[in-house]
Amino acid sequence: MKIKLYRVAAILTLLGLVACQANPPLPTSEVPVPTSRTIAEVFKGEAGRWLSIALPEGWVAKLTGSDMTPLIVVTNDWESYQSKETDNQAWGIIVLPVDDKGTAPQVLEVAADRLKGQLADRQGEVKLEQQGDQTYAWAEYAGVAIPTEAPRRYFLAVIATEQRSVLVFTNILSEQQASIRSQYQTIVKSITLH
Repeated sequence: MKIKLYRVAAILTLLGLVACQANPPLPTSEVPVPTSRTIAEVFKGEAGRWLSIALPEGWVAKLTGSDMTPLIVVTNDWESYQSKETDNQAWGIIVLPVDDKGTAPQVLEVAADRLKGQLADRQGEVKLEQQGDQTYAWAEYAGVAIPTEAPRRYFLAVIATEQRSVLVFTNILSEQQASIRSQYQTIVKSITLH
């Protein structure tokens, strides 16, 4: 239980950092295309932890957090993403391995419950997809940024196999949802749990 509370605290802190980004620019309608030369391997060779992400050109994946709560930040501008004085160029997606067991929709429900301080109403139904042995559960929520309380849109996805699950989320300005949704989904679907 103590470990889960630390994880929740880390997630909330991370959400606060993500929310502190100034209003990122509306991206172009061009969807990033993963290429084989930009594969980020995280925890390579470690059973139960190894995952890979096919990154759009110019994007990076950085392992942050701690051993207890490893977080992977996938971003289009690492320096700006880290900066408290963002220049409106950074957008980040958080990839968080979770210990929760169950189907992708069940793990998504647990994750959303843990984030209820930032999330308001779910927008639409949870969507399910299957790709190989990975199941994806997708949901969007209205919410607020911490600490500004500015309205945001949260995209949450859980990728699950029989052995493990990963939460992938981001928050954006509500008016950016249509332009960013396809980029977010492309990156989520490029994640492979090994």
